[in-house]
Amino acid sequence: MTKTKLTEILHKRNIQYTEVGRWGKYLRGVWEKEFTEAISSDEKRKIYLHDFLWNLFSYSRVKAYEKDYAKKCI
Repeated sequence: MTKTKLTEILHKRNIQYTEVGRWGKYLRGVWEKEFTEAISSDEKRKIYLHDFLWNLFSYSRVKAYEKDYAKKCI
């Protein structure tokens, strides 16, 4: 998926995001370390984690807060 296509999808769904430029690779590594420590490389491959980090939640590999409860946690 191209960056432009992803941007279009996020915009259509009213999803806010911030581009982080050079920090992206570093932040991705930190994020993966924090959330995927107990998940094997094979499992990460099966859920396409390398494409989208949120697949960790989409495939229910970790607990995710939802809806009003998630908003209260911010």
